[in-house]
Amino acid sequence: MAANEGANRDFVPVDVPAEALALLLQGAKHAAASTLWTQNQERLIKSHFSALTDNQKTMTFWLPTGTNVDELLVEVRLKNLKDWFFSVSLPAANIFFKARWLGVDSAGMRFAVPEKLFKVQRRKDFRFSIPDGYVLKIEFADPLIPDARIGFKVLDLSGGGLSFLVRPDEAPLFPPGAVLKELSLKVKGREVRCSAEVRHLRELPLDSRTKGVKVGVQFSTLSAADTQAIATYVFDETRKFVSKML
Repeated sequence: MAANEGANRDFVPVDVPAEALALLLQGAKHAAASTLWTQNQERLIKSHFSALTDNQKTMTFWLPTGTNVDELLVEVRLKNLKDWFFSVSLPAANIFFKARWLGVDSAGMRFAVPEKLFKVQRRKDFRFSIPDGYVLKIEFADPLIPDARIGFKVLDLSGGGLSFLVRPDEAPLFPPGAVLKELSLKVKGREVRCSAEVRHLRELPLDSRTKGVKVGVQFSTLSAADTQAIATYVFDETRKFVSKML
């Protein structure tokens, strides 16, 4: 499934080797929280970046307490899990990369330094741009017709809000500050309901593959459970995107 333009813009390649190395060194220095997974997500490991060694050619990540090392090594060998994918949380950005498995020792899991690295600027809530070919819709109370509901296509989603697409002639219905009532969307079969406030509108460029006006909203009455459900969905879908991109 091809990623859409928004997703491509969010993931910025780090083409300067010195910058890529500086980001990795920062991750090791701060023991940055990291998520590691395999291509088909046979394994998903929550870890921390612990060291950059061997003349800055080897990365080490903590092995979570309780991990059965023998079982992990057997799975890596039998399933040929040589390439692993990473999301590392730095203060100013999340970095994503693919790295080759080297083994396990007393310090943790070892991987080769990646050849390619992408960064995504940190926001309060991580945003996922909906890929081409996949449709996620929202519905909410029609601001003009009592007891009626209207629906729109979601462009991107985070635990704090989303943006959706409208026609230019529909944009005046959504001025900044307007409240969308009884908003609902389905995330992995779970129906999420809340209110949301319009924060901004932006007409998409004429050369964009998606035409219209982008309306950005912030959730205002989302429960903690629904926030977590959306955040989990966003990160699950981001991992799938990264596995195909790298």
